[in-house]
Amino acid sequence: TTFIGLVPLMATANPATFFIIPMAISLAFGVLFATVITLFLVPCLYLILHDFTGHTDSKEERALAYQHQFN
Repeated sequence: TTFIGLVPLMATANPATFFIIPMAISLAFGVLFATVITLFLVPCLYLILHDFTGHTDSKEERALAYQHQFN
């Protein structure tokens, strides 16, 4: 929503806002970049890390560990 809120400011042709437009552009695309990183890259890195740590437990072993933890 921050990116969408900055779009009108980036699209203005008012001479009074010419010095604010570069700041709005950098802020908007920074927020957009951070959103993409958070939603896509971080989960992918968690999956890659999970593959490298060697978790080979079966579903039964995980269920048994879960039951043991809460009983």
